[in-house]
Amino acid sequence: MAKPTRKIEPLVPSKDQIREQGMEEIEDALVERKEAVLEMLTLVDRLHESDVLPLLSALVHHKDQATSALFQEINRPQNAQFARNMVDLMGFLGKVEFEKMQPLMERMNEGILEANKEEEKEDLISMFQLLKALKDPEINRSIRMLLAFLKGMGRE
Repeated sequence: MAKPTRKIEPLVPSKDQIREQGMEEIEDALVERKEAVLEMLTLVDRLHESDVLPLLSALVHHKDQATSALFQEINRPQNAQFARNMVDLMGFLGKVEFEKMQPLMERMNEGILEANKEEEKEDLISMFQLLKALKDPEINRSIRMLLAFLKGMGRE
């Protein structure tokens, strides 16, 4: 008669088997995220070409010194005002509705182009020409917009 099994030893994979399984898992992850990995490699290549990668690497290796230097610069009186201004600017930009500003910005660009054309002219505008210009629908619309802007800006 056979002896009963009293001790079961687990099957321990060899180091080569563990390594091969790990490589398969890595390959599977790379294949699943192929586009992201390729984009990341392109980004790293561009950072290297623009000499930003060595800078980032140095910052990571010397992070304590870099952080200390950064906070020393921020705490200087002239830079403290800059930091406050940046915080205020971020708050302002958070309140601006850029979708509503888009048409206005396009019109401002057109106005700048038109102003550049007129800048080269030397002749003076007479009072009669100024009054006549007020009848131009485009000028009238612009003046109306400017007055509405000033009214809104002056509101408390």
